[in-house]
Amino acid sequence: MNLRRLRTAKRAFTLIELLVVIAIIAILAGLLLPALARAKSKAAFVACTSNMKQVMLAEIVWANDSEVTTVHWRVPRPTGTFQYGGVANNAWFQFAWISNELVSPKVLACPSDKQAQGADTWTLNPSTGFMHPNYQNNAVSYAIGLDAGVRGGGSSLPFELAQEHIAFADRNMEASAGLSVGCSAGISPAGGLNAPYTDAKWLKRPSYGHTDIGNIALLDGSVQKAPKAELRLYLLKGDDGGSVHFLYPKSPNQ
Repeated sequence: MNLRRLRTAKRAFTLIELLVVIAIIAILAGLLLPALARAKSKAAFVACTSNMKQVMLAEIVWANDSEVTTVHWRVPRPTGTFQYGGVANNAWFQFAWISNELVSPKVLACPSDKQAQGADTWTLNPSTGFMHPNYQNNAVSYAIGLDAGVRGGGSSLPFELAQEHIAFADRNMEASAGLSVGCSAGISPAGGLNAPYTDAKWLKRPSYGHTDIGNIALLDGSVQKAPKAELRLYLLKGDDGGSVHFLYPKSPNQ
């Protein structure tokens, strides 16, 4: 047996060889991790689009079943929630109103929203229930377009005349006019934006939202990916007397 050859075959890595291998692994990780992060972010955006689509279709189904032509927060009680009372000032209450049309409250929590605690049921269960104070607005990632389906002065429009009005939006849309403004929907306080909406934008938040872009759900049932320019355009289309208003589950500045 050639002992010299055997010893050579069993020789371990030298320190330099080991460092080279580690360096190669580090370079590969540096190349792959950003790509994986982008893929994860894109997947979360697509899931958010699907969630918002389900919520918008639930609103349309509710309107059809209720034989009305506008969103429920513009329909007087007892059919809708218009001027329902103090509880109607909460986003969670408005979403709970269409719970019969939504399979699960989980769709109200965006996958990119690390602050949202997605609820499993529509019950008062403290561990899983959307209606329990442990969840409620904490389980919601979307703001409600309070002026969807109305013209100047707050008079209602049928869906077919307000197809490009924003009904729901990611909650990181900035309320540039503040979070304590009045609204013809009778909901207070509301977040507002004023015409010509040149300051409309998505706030970049590390724990929620999709950086400088967001999703909006329109009354035609579609969900649009809306960079700043497109967001401003849709706000103009839904303008109600020089402003638009949104009901946020929590401040977009948090």
